[in-house]
Amino acid sequence: HVIQKSITVISNFARKAREEENCEEMVSFFLESLDPIINEVIHDMEGLSRHPYGCRVVQRMVEHCIEPQKSSILDSIIIHHNSLVDDQYGNYVVQRSLSYG
Repeated sequence: HVIQKSITVISNFARKAREEENCEEMVSFFLESLDPIINEVIHDMEGLSRHPYGCRVVQRMVEHCIEPQKSSILDSIIIHHNSLVDDQYGNYVVQRSLSYG
C-alpha cells in the first residue's frame, strides 16, 4: 500500500511539474529515489504478481511509472508471463500490462 501511494503521489507531482519549471529537479529526485523500490519489485516480480496484494502494487506501477522504470517493469513481466497468465492474481498483472504497456 505504501509503494502504491508513493507512486501515485509522485505521478501527480510529475504532472504538476509540467506547469512549473522549478519542480523538475524535485521530480527527478523523487523518481530516482524509486529505483531501489522498483529494482526490488523486479527482482521478485513473479512472487509479487502472484500475491493478492502484491499484484495490486505491480499493477499500479505499470499504470503510473514513467520511462525507463516502466520498461524495466514490463520486461520483467514479459519474462514471467507464462506462469502469470494462468495464476489467480498474476493474470491481472498481465492484463494491466497489455492495457498500459
